[in-house]
Amino acid sequence: AQIKIERGSTLELQGVRLKALGGNNLKCEDDSGLIIFNACKTRLASNYNFESGSFYVDYKFDVKGSYTFNYKSSQVSEIGMCSAFRFFPGTTFSYCPSVAKRDLIYMNGSGACICLNDATLHSTTTGMQLTNGKISVYGDSYITSDAVRRAEGIIFGDGENENNDINIEVFPGATLDLLSGYLVYKNVN
Repeated sequence: AQIKIERGSTLELQGVRLKALGGNNLKCEDDSGLIIFNACKTRLASNYNFESGSFYVDYKFDVKGSYTFNYKSSQVSEIGMCSAFRFFPGTTFSYCPSVAKRDLIYMNGSGACICLNDATLHSTTTGMQLTNGKISVYGDSYITSDAVRRAEGIIFGDGENENNDINIEVFPGATLDLLSGYLVYKNVN
């Protein structure tokens, strides 16, 4: 089965459990499509590729299963204020866009969160820059990148405006290990 969001259309999923998400069985037909995840959960059945269009996380979107959520779109997707994009044991969020832009995941305020719970945050050599939100860490979580130099790494903050700092919450007993590549910490405070 497959769900396709037609050109210029928006699909809002509220309180939905998506089973067997994988490949590209939930997709936007082009870059003008939008998927809103409002209090949703999914269990990946294989690696999933978000290839076009954008998504908006409203409240929370939980990703479970020992596979990878690949962000390949050239469009900006947003984690809403006081909303969480949460990754659970064994999952990986891989930032691998089809264009050389490092800021396609927009965190809308200090309450917007990417949560890693025994999960991995990964980036290709495109690099990734996260600003104006927080990273919450539970369990043994990891950062990896394919970067061979600093300019290709994952960047927290922008080094210019304290409103763009990334807050990092490491909960009791949790660890966040950099396994490969570069992590550049550019918070002002």
